[in-house]
Amino acid sequence: MQYIAKIKSHEQRVVTGEIEKLVEKEGASRTQSFSVSGVFFKYNNYQTAPYFFANRKYNDKVIFDGGYVEIHYIQDNGKNYITKLFIKND
Repeated sequence: MQYIAKIKSHEQRVVTGEIEKLVEKEGASRTQSFSVSGVFFKYNNYQTAPYFFANRKYNDKVIFDGGYVEIHYIQDNGKNYITKLFIKND
């Protein structure tokens, strides 16, 4: 409930731009990291962050270098957690 309250309290930030510096690492889980307009994001598909986004559809190429996105996120303990992701399709 504390995470829902944080989202509803308008603590979310928004960044738009192209996905840059995408790094994917395979191991016991798959980790992705990238930046958009200088804002850094990192998560894995095994341990879902409390705010929800983990990109389990990575085979669908939802996240790719050069893709244009609008990301709503919350900063918490120095990390950026994605709460909404909008992808521009040509």
